[in-house]
Amino acid sequence: MPALSYLSQNANEKLQAKLVKYLNRHTISIPERPVVSFCFDDFPQSAFDNALPILEAHDWIATWYVCGSYMDTVHPNYGPMFTQDALNALREKGQDIGCHTFDHSHFPEQPAEVSISDCVANRKFFIDQGLPEARSFAYPRGSSTLFTKRALLPHFSGLRGVAGGINQGETNISLLKANGIQSDRGGTAECLDYLKELENTGGWMIIFTHDVQDEPTEWGCSTSDFQTLADAVHAAGFDVQSVGDVLEDIGAHEVFDGKRVAVE
Repeated sequence: MPALSYLSQNANEKLQAKLVKYLNRHTISIPERPVVSFCFDDFPQSAFDNALPILEAHDWIATWYVCGSYMDTVHPNYGPMFTQDALNALREKGQDIGCHTFDHSHFPEQPAEVSISDCVANRKFFIDQGLPEARSFAYPRGSSTLFTKRALLPHFSGLRGVAGGINQGETNISLLKANGIQSDRGGTAECLDYLKELENTGGWMIIFTHDVQDEPTEWGCSTSDFQTLADAVHAAGFDVQSVGDVLEDIGAHEVFDGKRVAVE
């Protein structure tokens, strides 16, 4: 019976993934000018310690997708997560801070109302920490449900997934493509290939990872790999902007409408 239950859940998640991808799409035209955005999901402290200096050497702004419950904690995989001091530093430096739910919810595994409550809790966390309102959202583990996606649409200028590729032409900003520089996806190799494509085709390439350290987890990358990728982006002369800034530049906030969930 447990095996059947697992198969059922897996089949449901695959169905939800197709619904999220093909239904309730919101598209906007992406300029041909090559643009790159760097992101850090969950926000391990190592990303702040090791990747931020590389970004600042080029005066680049990245997007840091924050789960409020992770602040000042130690994650079983990533190790130390972001401190309050690190979060304050990002705000003071003008880095872009995005929403990733409060407890890193996996939407397909829970009722929609629980997912929405988790997003509201993270908004409350942003308010309590004096952070600007998040302009973009990244689905934890890249997964959502159609109902949760629809509920999130009025609150963010763009919603980001984890499926690789370059956002070009008429792009679905409720499921933005993003490329992981992480050990379980070949490190930087795939992203370097996409950078070559970006140079030829133009568009918007989003790059994400988690921890950045000498011995990364399977979801992170080494500091040297991150440096290699940053060097390649710099050498190509690509414009580097945060996810929030790109969305603002292309007028994505005008695509979504609806009522926001009140935060008490």
